[in-house]
Amino acid sequence: MLHRNRRLAAVVEKSFAIELNKILPGIYVSITEVDVSADSKFATIWLSVMSDDKERIFTEVINNKPRLMQALAESVNVRRLPSVDIKLDNRLDYAQHISNKIKDINRE
Repeated sequence: MLHRNRRLAAVVEKSFAIELNKILPGIYVSITEVDVSADSKFATIWLSVMSDDKERIFTEVINNKPRLMQALAESVNVRRLPSVDIKLDNRLDYAQHISNKIKDINRE
């Protein structure tokens, strides 16, 4: 990733993290990764939600995407904002699932 894209990814991450704390106070939502395309036209934001109600919280994040994009527009100085796609990161759930399977095998 180019230095400029890394800086843009860092700004996107910080801006979204600050705004997510305002939108979802007291709910632990972590930005696990921000991928910016080589031409800076697209960005993918991966979120990890620490709650039993992940889908509802993720839907709330998606519903607040215009607010998140407005906060990003105010914090970044670029001619054109990247098109942002927000995705749910399930790697921690998958790791927990594998860990549980290994524990089950070891018990047998």
